[in-house]
Amino acid sequence: MNTLESVIYSINKSTQEDLEKHLLNCDRDFFIPLSEKVDIIRYSHKIRNNSITFEAWDGSILVGLIACYANDPVKNDIFITNVSVLSDYRNKGIAKHLFNEILFQNTTIQTLKTITLKAYKYDVSTIKLYKSLHFVKVQEEEDQIIMQRKVSKDEPLVSICCITYNHINYIHQCLDSFLIQQTVFPFEILIHDDASTDGTADIIHEYEIKYPDIVKPIYQAENQYSKGVSISATFNWSRAKGKYIAMCEGDDYWTDPLKLQKQINILEQNPTINICSHPSMRLYGNKIKKDGYGFWGEEGRIIPVKEVIANYASTAPLQSIVFRNQNIQDIIAITKNLLGGHSSLQIFYSIPNGIYYLPDYMSVYRVGSSSSISKVLFKNDKTYLDRQKQNWKGLDLINEYTNYSFDKDFRKSKQLRALGAINTGYLKPYQIVSLIKEYKLYSVPWQLFNSLRLNLKNKKIN
Repeated sequence: MNTLESVIYSINKSTQEDLEKHLLNCDRDFFIPLSEKVDIIRYSHKIRNNSITFEAWDGSILVGLIACYANDPVKNDIFITNVSVLSDYRNKGIAKHLFNEILFQNTTIQTLKTITLKAYKYDVSTIKLYKSLHFVKVQEEEDQIIMQRKVSKDEPLVSICCITYNHINYIHQCLDSFLIQQTVFPFEILIHDDASTDGTADIIHEYEIKYPDIVKPIYQAENQYSKGVSISATFNWSRAKGKYIAMCEGDDYWTDPLKLQKQINILEQNPTINICSHPSMRLYGNKIKKDGYGFWGEEGRIIPVKEVIANYASTAPLQSIVFRNQNIQDIIAITKNLLGGHSSLQIFYSIPNGIYYLPDYMSVYRVGSSSSISKVLFKNDKTYLDRQKQNWKGLDLINEYTNYSFDKDFRKSKQLRALGAINTGYLKPYQIVSLIKEYKLYSVPWQLFNSLRLNLKNKKIN
């Protein structure tokens, strides 16, 4: 079967044997047969040992190949030594997809100034393809032309989105943890200060002056969160230029200088996955603990959508999340009226193929920060349940957005949320009865029994 639907793309997956077989099969399809120019066996060894390969596969068959040499950091250029597609797979857009969606989007390629290749003067169809990909002729040789495409380094690959409010004691550590990131790509820091009254904005301004091309703040004169505005969605995501968005609030911070690079590598290598996470340590006062927040095992894996929906906010700590900058207007619409969009964000981007989980602890969540949104959201007062139900609306909106493809999972998740609210001991008897009826908690009698037991226990504590 040689339809586009059956073709998958990868980087550096092929063995020397795969390359040799592919090049032998393509030999007579080159403008001048490859075997008349090189020893194909030796050439395949050279490609495997010295190049980056961008590949198209149909099952176990290597059907498309771009091979590049990027061994000269002084020139800051990559040279494409081979572009080939099996004859049965030509005119299906495979070569263009390899260029546009795989090679040009690769983080290593995006750090370079130029991409260079050669084409035979009279190979009209190949030159036409390269021109359509914005390669231009820069030099002419005896029987070939040298073509080049500039790689833009101006646009950031990642937009780090940070919100702050009265974080004067924490903001230095947060911003420094962004700036120490070791990446082969540019990034920007989008920071929104929500009318802090403690001098947080002054510190942010110092960073803005020192790093004007990276730190891009918004300073509010009036607090927007108190007006019910979803801060990240409204003020940061909407202006993000990066292909990816990384999240961290101003009272939390990152601990691994390779965090961004690790997560971007994963998302670049897995184009059907939209979000990546890892566990976070928790900071209790002055003590940092690895107590399992966002930890799902010692091995990297994909957490399926059903698990993400069931786990709700606990799947991915906010400061661990990196997601693709796509469908932004849709997630903004879903989260704009929620008090906290953390849960909805990770569920939305886990659909349809899950969250890619890395086992490394690479960030810290500060527990009990005086300006924490969680502290407001889970405060024990008469509007506690109203706040929870307002946030649970995100589940309904995503369920509707996905045309109820995971309806059973969303309904089960809402039951779990309702049981969790009963567990707290915060609710009045009439509120508990209302939840049992609204969410049909009588259909999970053992879980309901345990929640009622915990409710009585925690009510005594509260």
